Order: sequence, then C-alpha cells, then structure tokens
Amino acid sequence: MPLALAAESKPIVDVRFDAPYRQIESSSGDEWAPTWGRDDVLYTGNDDGNSFGGIPQNAIAFGKLEGSDPEKLKGTSLSSMERFREPIQPGPENAAWKTLDSVRIAGMRYRFAPCGADSCLTISKDDGKTWQNASDTPLFHGASFSSPRFIAYRKDYESFMGKASEYVFAAAYAGIVDGEDHYLIGRAPLSQLAANRISDWQFQQKDYTWKADLATAGSTTNDTSIGPDGANWKVMNAYSVDGVLYQFVTRCHYPMQSDDPQRRHIFRDSSIIKSTDGGRTWTRSGEENFKHPMFSGKRFGAPYFVWYGKDGQARVDGADHYVYAISNNGHFENGDNYVLGRVPKQKLSNLSAADWSFYRGGDGLQPGSWNPKLDEATPVLSNPGRSSMTGMTYIEGLNRYAMVVWHYNRKNFVEGIEKKDLSTVLEFFEAGKPWGPWHKVKALETAKLGWYTPIIGQRFQTVVDGNTVKAYFYATGFRTRPEGGLDMSLYKLNYLPITLSTQPLKHSDPAFVGGR
Repeated sequence: MPLALAAESKPIVDVRFDAPYRQIESSSGDEWAPTWGRDDVLYTGNDDGNSFGGIPQNAIAFGKLEGSDPEKLKGTSLSSMERFREPIQPGPENAAWKTLDSVRIAGMRYRFAPCGADSCLTISKDDGKTWQNASDTPLFHGASFSSPRFIAYRKDYESFMGKASEYVFAAAYAGIVDGEDHYLIGRAPLSQLAANRISDWQFQQKDYTWKADLATAGSTTNDTSIGPDGANWKVMNAYSVDGVLYQFVTRCHYPMQSDDPQRRHIFRDSSIIKSTDGGRTWTRSGEENFKHPMFSGKRFGAPYFVWYGKDGQARVDGADHYVYAISNNGHFENGDNYVLGRVPKQKLSNLSAADWSFYRGGDGLQPGSWNPKLDEATPVLSNPGRSSMTGMTYIEGLNRYAMVVWHYNRKNFVEGIEKKDLSTVLEFFEAGKPWGPWHKVKALETAKLGWYTPIIGQRFQTVVDGNTVKAYFYATGFRTRPEGGLDMSLYKLNYLPITLSTQPLKHSDPAFVGGR
C-alpha cells in the first residue's frame, strides 16, 4: 500500500531482517547508497570498483539502478569519474608490489624462464649458480600468462592479499589498458610451488576473488592509486534534490598512511559535487575540490545527506526549506560522534560551505539552534569508538528517523584482517527529529557477513499498518579467508528486506543478518 504519514509519531522499538541478503551481481566496489531520483531511478556512487561494470575501475564511480521491483533491479554504470582519478605518482613508494628475479623457499631458489613459447619454472639448489627446469613440462602455456615474474607486495598490503608465509605471487604483463600498464596476478601455495602444477595456481579475478580460471582473470595496475597528499577520493551518499544529483566526496587516508593512533581510516576535506545530466558529468572537478575543499579537516570529513522522499521532497522538520547532512568525526570505522549540518535548499547548488550552518543545541526548528561555525557544532549522537560513517533516513510512514550506526568488533579494520575477524555490530538508532534525541533500538551481530556502511533506502518503503513499515537495507560486507587476506565475495551492492515497527516483532532467522 502507498505511504501515509503516521497520525502521531511513536518511537520505533524493533527492527527485523526478513530474508537472506541478495546482490546486484554486476556490481563491484563498496559504500553504496542509492538515492531516489525524480525519474524513479536509484542513483548511487561507489568506491574502489567499477560501478556495475563496463567502465574503467577508479577510486570512485557512479551508476544507476532501474526497475519497479526492488528484487529485480538492473544496474548500469554511468561514469568512471575520470576527473577524480589520482595522478600516477612515479617511484617505488607508490607501487603496490615490486618484481623479483627469484624467490628463496626452504633453501632453494625459484625463477621463471622462457621455454619456447611457454614459461617454465626453474630451480637452483646452489643459490643461483646453476639452474634447471622443475620438470619437463612447462608451467604456463602460450601467451595466457607469458613471461611472469615473482612479485612481493608492500608490507602494508600483505594483510589484504594473504600471509606472505602462505603464498608466492607472480605477475605477467597484460598490455596497456586505458593508458596504463596492466598485469595479471597469480598465486600458488608456497608448499606446492616445487610441484610445478598449474592446478595449484589461482588468478585474481575482476571482482578480486581468486579462481583457477585464468581465462576470466582481471588485470590490474601496479600502483596504490594514492595521490600526492597520501590519500584518494571516496564518496558518501548521493541525493537527488529538485532533479539535480548531489554527492559528497572526501579524501581518504588509509590506516597505513594515516597518523591516527588507533590505526583507523581518516576522512577529511570533504566537498559536494553536482550533476545536472543524470550522473554522467559532475561539477566541481577533483582538482578543484582537492585545492579548495568545502569543509576542511576531519569534523565534517565523512558527511551523508539526510534522506527524505523521492527527489528530496518532504514537508517535515524544515526539510522543505533545508537540506540536512550528518557526519562522524572523520573516520570510516569506529569513530566517536555525529554532528548535523544544513543548507537552505535554494543555496545547495552553490556548492559553498559559507551557506551551511551546524546544529548547536536546542529546538532545531529555531534559527538560534544553528551556527555557521563548524567547530562549535554540538554532537547529536555520541557513541565513542562505535560511530562509523553512516547515513540517516526519514521513515515517512512512521514519521521517524533511523540510522544504522555500526562498528567493528575489533579496534579497526586492519586489526580485523589480522585477527581474521571482520564482524561488525549494527546498532539501530531512531529519533523523532534529525537532531534527536536519539535512542538505540537494537544491536545485531553480523558475524562472518561483516556488513559495513549500511543505510536504509528512501525508495521501496511500504506501510504495513500504522505501526509497521517495510524497507530495504543496503550494505557491503567483508570476510577473511581461512589462510588470511580478504574474501571479496561480498564486495558488492548487497540488499536485505527489513521491517521497522513501533511494536515488538516476531523474529526470523538471525542468520539473515549474520547473527551469532
């Protein structure tokens, strides 16, 4: 049934996941947050992928989801955001890995050598003085993985790839793609290298998983995609307002580059970009935002627009006159609190921080509750060490606001990889106003699913009755492989149907969200 505004606002007291997760199979990347456009299309940015495929991979990309059935949406890539591509930084400090002529394992050395049109594995038992083929059979045939070289990943990358003690890695040149040198990456267990069997080798796929199928492998560059400031671009959520698409972009300093004593990602120097052609081109450029960010520093470093209805339409809590946004204190994971900002709707397109003000306390409907000085903002929700980047959604059928505040069970993302525990906790908070007061409804463990950057969608909210609304939850997940490193199978746009209610609900299988 269509949405209808609740006669009176009652607190949300329960949340239920109603079915296992689904995926948009063509999606690649993370931090998806699809906004509801004027044309009934969902538009979404994403990080470290290629949207829904068919475009070059970049730190950020943009695409759309079409369809009237939330379970059968079709994803299409719109832009690889070339104006936000990091410039290639020459020098070994910006390479993800270095090549090795040989590797030493258990007292013997190994290297690759051409044998006709094929590539053979050779072995030296005298530390490189003499070499012989590992067997009479070439390891790699023809040009499919031609002239490979062993490689060693940077120390700060090893946890992502798997323990160096578990695998040996090799790269083969794959030609120039989009103006950059590309390589195919293979790996084999150290303990099986001497056996010289192609069946022991796996190859990195387009979605970063590892499979024995070389034919479907995806090529990659040998660079960190890090800019001169030691960071790269990330997107928060997009927001369609009066037919124009807006999106927050920010600079991400990874834990290995950041100076955070808790080894968290640092997000800083955020800005807003806009598109008047459905997400294909954007103003301002990456270079402009890099040189002159709207919001300098970390305090508004991970901002999300507060979502209302289709194309940003709403008539509650000043949302017909203002656009709101919320940000934690500049961390992807395990931040501490959130502040709320707003800009007059007619000035949003100016892309000027001077038009923004920030909540300082009191009744948010009164002008005196807002201050143009960001450093004087009062947190609307404090949850130290548990306040990761996330967004707020207005649940129209209940006349309430909901945020899925999440954190890693470990201290940070890096420790989660090291300890092979990327489980998160989803803490559902609700409020009657965007400035609160906020109340925790429920906390759910994600176990091995590890959902992160979750958000409740604007579209496909359906009123069941005066106490209950069904909606969709969007997130990305990470798992670790038993041998170490990242399992990328959930590194896609995942969605789950959920129910929010002002009364206790009968609950389904906790495994739907990953519960222990």
